[in-house]
Amino acid sequence: MHETSLIEFTLNAVESRALSMDIGKVTAIHLVIGDLRGALPDLMERAFVFLSGKRPLFHGCRLDIKTVPAVLRCRNCRKEYGIEHLYGAKCPECGSPEYEIVSGNELLIASFDAE
Repeated sequence: MHETSLIEFTLNAVESRALSMDIGKVTAIHLVIGDLRGALPDLMERAFVFLSGKRPLFHGCRLDIKTVPAVLRCRNCRKEYGIEHLYGAKCPECGSPEYEIVSGNELLIASFDAE
C-alpha cells in the first residue's frame, strides 16, 4: 500500500516546513494527484487519519485531495484525449500509439493551511 508511504512523506515534508515557520498547528493539507499515479484517495485518507493522529501538529487537520485526470496528446495529429490507463493507449483520431502525457502524472503538495 504505497498510499501510506505517500502520506508519511507528505506529513514529514509539511511538518518540516511548518516547524521552520514556527507554526503550531496545521489545519489542512492540499494535495494534487494525477490518476496515472495509481494512488487511491480513499486509502490515502485512511492512512492520513491513522498517521496524522499520532502527531500533535496535525490534530484536527483535514486532507484535501484534488485528482487530475489523465490526458494524452498524440505525437502524430496533436489531438488531446483522456484515458484510464496507459497500457495500449492509442489516439482515437488517427490510431497512433505515440503520445506525450499532458496531465495525470502529478504528485505534489499544493499548499497547507495553518494557525
